[in-house]
Amino acid sequence: MLLKVKIFFIGVVFIVVFIVAVVVGYRLATEVGNQTSTQRNVTTTGEIQATTEPTYHMQDCDSVQHLVGGNSGVYQIQPIGVLQPFDVYCEMTESGAWTVIQRRQSGYVGFYRNWDEYKAGFGNIDGEYWIGNDNIILTNQSSYKLRIDLEKFDGDTAYAEYDAFSVEDENSNYILHLGNCSGTAGDAMRWNDNTEADGQPFTTYDRDNDNAVHPIAGASSNCAQEYHGAWWFNSCSSAHLNGIYYPNEDYEIDSIMWKTWNNFVALKSSTMKIQDTA
Repeated sequence: MLLKVKIFFIGVVFIVVFIVAVVVGYRLATEVGNQTSTQRNVTTTGEIQATTEPTYHMQDCDSVQHLVGGNSGVYQIQPIGVLQPFDVYCEMTESGAWTVIQRRQSGYVGFYRNWDEYKAGFGNIDGEYWIGNDNIILTNQSSYKLRIDLEKFDGDTAYAEYDAFSVEDENSNYILHLGNCSGTAGDAMRWNDNTEADGQPFTTYDRDNDNAVHPIAGASSNCAQEYHGAWWFNSCSSAHLNGIYYPNEDYEIDSIMWKTWNNFVALKSSTMKIQDTA
């Protein structure tokens, strides 16, 4: 009788252990499956791959780095309040991840464009592009700083970093807000009262929101038309990174320029990128 009880008890223990193993195995398989689903969409090489499975979209490059790691490259994000995910270039560094919102480097992509194009964004994410004003307002979901990297044609480089950066929505014409500036390029966004970009709305050649007045006629003047680009113009600007790309160091007011570092002489490249500071 005692032997039968022992056999029965061992059988019960075996069944319980089997059930627990099945449950734990199912949970592990589900977790691995979820991780695989995310990695299929954002690979370590930055390549975006399609999938029919539901995925979690990171809010910016900082969350990409924290959740999936990876190298610098193209990733897909979906900030709070943005209806559709979109591609961005993430620059991964030891000091954190940067979301690139603008890049100029060759002149292959033209930047003299209208309001709707600047609203939606344009260009090649792994080359020259503007992320889109409707996407720049991702800065409203957290606290961000802005870094601007500049390069001359002789290889000399400089940077300007603003410890706070945000842009309002289209109803406010994408008004720009900047914090304090540091770095080696100087604060061209606030060179003087007539060119200060902080607090200014965005202007394109077909949407005039600047404060410029024609010096002779006295009528309203459009800085985007004069500078052949689009920017947070005042009357007009001492910093303009969306101007005409000149292939050499020409002294041109409508070039890619940063007055406090290189006057109105054309620059070879510029990159605008933001990082979460919260």
